[in-house]
Amino acid sequence: MSGEIIRLIKLEAALDLRQRAAWGGLLLYVVSAVYVCHLAVKDALNATTWNALFWIILLFAAFNALARSFQREDSSRQLYLYTLAHPQSVVLARSIYAALTMMVLSLASLLFYTLFLG
Repeated sequence: MSGEIIRLIKLEAALDLRQRAAWGGLLLYVVSAVYVCHLAVKDALNATTWNALFWIILLFAAFNALARSFQREDSSRQLYLYTLAHPQSVVLARSIYAALTMMVLSLASLLFYTLFLG
């Protein structure tokens, strides 16, 4: 079953590489959200509030990434995928891929946070 999950993760990655605008949209969201927060309040907030804003940005980025991952295909293609692989493997592979996506988005968000806020 683990080989099946790895193949499904590779399928998710291949589908994402076909839709490069999706990754660009997620990165644009993270960068623009951090920049708008920086412009809105600049030095007026303490570190705890900036930390809370960071997690709120990541939370909304996670919603976008998960929605994109689980709503990418229509119902007939989804049914076909479930006939090829165990449904539990499909959901687990998508969840793992979404977690990897969130790690990349978190690192990008942290990078832009340190760039804008020091």
